[in-house]
Amino acid sequence: MSIEFKLSNTGIQRMTTSQWECRNIGLEKILNGAYPYIMKEIVDIKKPIKIIIQTHDFPYPITKKDKYTIELQTISETFIEDLFPDYVHGNWWHIGLTDFDEFTKDIVTSCLSNDPIYNKIFWAGSVQNIPQRQKYKSISYSHPNKFETFTMSWRGNSKPSKFIKLRDQWQWDILIDLTGHGWSGRLKLLPYCHRPLIITDRKFWSWSDFKILKTKNFYKVKKDLSNLLEIFEYINNNMEEAKSKVIKLYNYVSEEFKFENVCKVAAQIIVNKINSIDK
Repeated sequence: MSIEFKLSNTGIQRMTTSQWECRNIGLEKILNGAYPYIMKEIVDIKKPIKIIIQTHDFPYPITKKDKYTIELQTISETFIEDLFPDYVHGNWWHIGLTDFDEFTKDIVTSCLSNDPIYNKIFWAGSVQNIPQRQKYKSISYSHPNKFETFTMSWRGNSKPSKFIKLRDQWQWDILIDLTGHGWSGRLKLLPYCHRPLIITDRKFWSWSDFKILKTKNFYKVKKDLSNLLEIFEYINNNMEEAKSKVIKLYNYVSEEFKFENVCKVAAQIIVNKINSIDK
């Protein structure tokens, strides 16, 4: 459920391992990137500090061990100041992401080089036992002229049964993000595709999700998807507005989500926690 790290004057060391390898690697990479910025502020860490980061798909209680333990969540119902950037910013090797900046640059290059082919809403993913995804699949199959749905399943070692890269999703006019079991790791990547973005309402969001929501440069659909078809028609009838939102959203995330800037955010959160230890 959570991963524990030790922060000291000599660096950051991972002490435990979660069952999801990419979450271990991704958070470790973010913390190592944050370390130089932490030490600029703190200078000297007199006693090693434990950092426990919750990595489950929804908020999960953490048992604090002592005052030298920092507890961090990566998912929340509402934005909180110490919400920590999730592992995808550091690693999501299941989809080929080992360097966030290089991965998103590749998406941008591909999507800007091609015009969409299909005037449809596109989604790819595993339906699983997720009500919103099951509802979406039903709607999309009832309106094949408006939706293209690419379903897959996960196999051993988290290998997908079939896969379409984000860099290849330029083929569709509109992209949509659906919730996962608790949140969506994919949402932060979709603005790089340079297509109008539909986001379905859900209970839990990540740090980067809240940043995107703040811009309002997307189209939000109700959790039960009751206004999905209405939003599709609206986008098609207001494409200039939609294209403007695309540009604004991309310009925002391309700066905010740079790996170095994410590490700076992570560092400041930890610095604030350390500074409050003896107060």
